[in-house]
Amino acid sequence: MNTKLVTTCLLAGALMLPIAGYTADGDSDRSSPKAFVKDSVITTKIKADQ
Repeated sequence: MNTKLVTTCLLAGALMLPIAGYTADGDSDRSSPKAFVKDSVITTKIKADQ
């Protein structure tokens, strides 16, 4: 009985991993407006130098 419960929990955990990976935000720099402004300032400076 205990082995069956452990196996079921491991299977459920393995099936949840792709869901957790999908919901994770890969672009965490865009979470705050300040970071976005910094990126746009850098982009403007690079384009101005060309």
